[in-house]
Amino acid sequence: MREPGAWLWLAIAVGALARAWLVFGTGGTLDVDTWACHAWEINQKGLIAYYRGGECIFNHPPLMGEIFSRLYVLSAETGVPFAALLRAPFALLDFGTALLLLKLLAGHPHRYGLFAAYWLLPLAIVLSSYHGNTDSALAFFLVG
Repeated sequence: MREPGAWLWLAIAVGALARAWLVFGTGGTLDVDTWACHAWEINQKGLIAYYRGGECIFNHPPLMGEIFSRLYVLSAETGVPFAALLRAPFALLDFGTALLLLKLLAGHPHRYGLFAAYWLLPLAIVLSSYHGNTDSALAFFLVG
């Protein structure tokens, strides 16, 4: 595993397929429903008014509220489930984290194996593709 080869491409494919199945084949956790609630309320009341109260308690930065409320509208317009639109960017960002690890480990004899280990790590897969929250972005920004 010191050199890239067919094993690495297989690992990338398996990790990508696992993430795609979770993003498009499941509804995610309760966090997805909570974000949908936030998005719906923001679209109904407006962002500032929603901070004053609503069905769910909104204690997130305004940018996240705006982004997710627009995803909610995009979901309605395209028919793509909100849950998938919410989680897909974080699944992609997780690949960015893996690539940053590969770059960070330049010169390490096992860098490709460590890249594959992160990409296939069940916790990373679940957090980025199923959880329905922004937590997996933290890894990207810490490594970057």
